Amino acid sequence: MSNKNISVHIQYIYVEGVHFYVSADEVTLGLCVAHKDKKLAYDSMISTLVKLLKTNHNKTIVLNPSDDINEFSLTINIDT
Repeated sequence: MSNKNISVHIQYIYVEGVHFYVSADEVTLGLCVAHKDKKLAYDSMISTLVKLLKTNHNKTIVLNPSDDINEFSLTINIDT
C-alpha cells in the first residue's frame, strides 16, 4: 500500500446569515455543512469530512487544517 497526498477544494459560502462549507470534489462529494456561527460551521465541517471519508472511502484520516478559518485549504494523505 502506498500513500498519496490529495488536495481538496472546500468552498465557503455565506448566505443570509448562514455559513456554508460545501465540496463537489470526487473525494469529498456530498460535503455540505451549515451553521449561523462560522466557527461552529468550520468545526462541524472538519468532523463531517473525517466521517465522510471513512464512510465513502473507508479511509481513516487525521486533519490538521489551518487555524485561520478565513483561509481554508487542506491536503489529505490517503492510503491507496
